[in-house]
Amino acid sequence: MEFKANSSKETKKFSKIVLERLVKNKNNVLLLVGELGSGKTTFVQGLGLTLGIKERILSPTFVLNRSYSAPIKKYGFTRLEHFDFYRLKSIKEIEELGFFELIKNPEVLVVAEWPELISNIIFNNQKINMFFEYGGEKERIIRII
Repeated sequence: MEFKANSSKETKKFSKIVLERLVKNKNNVLLLVGELGSGKTTFVQGLGLTLGIKERILSPTFVLNRSYSAPIKKYGFTRLEHFDFYRLKSIKEIEELGFFELIKNPEVLVVAEWPELISNIIFNNQKINMFFEYGGEKERIIRII
């Protein structure tokens, strides 16, 4: 599936479609790959809006993980965990953050930016891989594989 967004509003809107696909497939992990500024955090902000999260969703680059309570239970998720593995060098560091325990809980939506270290060790039936790239000055291309 490929989606072209011409604004952050469109990127956020697309996140609802992906969330519905997650629920349908009984997935709870999203792995987001893309350059800086390609729309990954904007996409997660859209997920937050759909889940009823009132807090401002910020990039977890410097803190590695941000956790949000999801008040809208329609999708079956009670929490959104947003990770950024950009600065991490080993799976052990990711394990110490509690990532692998969190993905075992189907009520937790786990989103990881820069997931290259872990993308091959998470089962395909548990995750959706997404690729974000620049399509033009304001356009972003999002691919689901």
